[in-house]
Amino acid sequence: MYVAKLTARSIALSLVVAACDFDEEPPDVEVECRGDDIEIEVLEQNPERIVRSDLLVRGTAEHSADLTIRNIMVAGVAATRDAFNFRSWTATVPLAVLRSLPPGEGGLVSVPVVATDACEEEARADFLVNLGIPVENLALVRTYPDGEGYIPANGKFHATLVITAAPAAAGARVTFQTSEGGSLGATVANQVVLAGDGTANAVATATFTSTRPGRAWVTATAGDASAAPVEILVADRPSLFPSSSALRPSQAIRVTADTEGRVESCQATPAQGITVTSAGHDLMAGAAAAEDEDGDGRVDIEVKAADTLTGPVSVTVACRDPFGQTASGTYTAAP
Repeated sequence: MYVAKLTARSIALSLVVAACDFDEEPPDVEVECRGDDIEIEVLEQNPERIVRSDLLVRGTAEHSADLTIRNIMVAGVAATRDAFNFRSWTATVPLAVLRSLPPGEGGLVSVPVVATDACEEEARADFLVNLGIPVENLALVRTYPDGEGYIPANGKFHATLVITAAPAAAGARVTFQTSEGGSLGATVANQVVLAGDGTANAVATATFTSTRPGRAWVTATAGDASAAPVEILVADRPSLFPSSSALRPSQAIRVTADTEGRVESCQATPAQGITVTSAGHDLMAGAAAAEDEDGDGRVDIEVKAADTLTGPVSVTVACRDPFGQTASGTYTAAP
């Protein structure tokens, strides 16, 4: 509730209304200006609600000495007298007028209500209206960690989300939405506040992780503005096919390592009577960059049994991606 009191600053003779019909001009009587007060109240205030159209303002006014209230102006717009002596009044303030008022923090503007009585004295009350913060050129950019083209499904690494808007959007609140399985960091209730100095673009950052392999989507909105959604690839650990096999002497099989991410290296446990190679690299000698030899997008590994075997032998092949996600397979050979 906003209440303002008016106090006369001079002694003079003036006129006061003494009529019963507030739609007609009342007869005049002489009254001494004594420095009495006007109380103004603005009803139905809700500064949490963002105003996007002309605003209907309702209020009351009361003069302690029952002097005539000549007019009430709301942000310069004349109020309509709905009851005797403006005891009830309304005014419709155009949105353009509200937007012309000096902006405050967080999109709030202070709207003045000024009442003038028969002594030409004024009383003022102010109330807050939330116009929101204008957001233009909202854009969302995704960056993967370590220059890769995805994030792992182990939830240990995140993509960075950078949201930008025009300089005037500083202070605006941005809300993110993600597809199922995603988690946002550096946010409060999936929201961030754009920061800026009013000159450079306003900016904020968030992070995204997921344990659900596949393609995730993130959207960002601020007021009536929406950024184009971004897609985030979430890759599971590599898979080996086949993941196990039994070989006879001299038999060789091709094992493929597949992933939507990237296979960084593969390695095999040392064993006698069996070899594991990829593009000529001996994987038993240590971790090596396995390669796609036939151009099908999968890493190719050859596991081969020796011509002669004195007994069963087995080898484990493990492939990992840059984020430590690992898959392994076991292969045996026997006489």
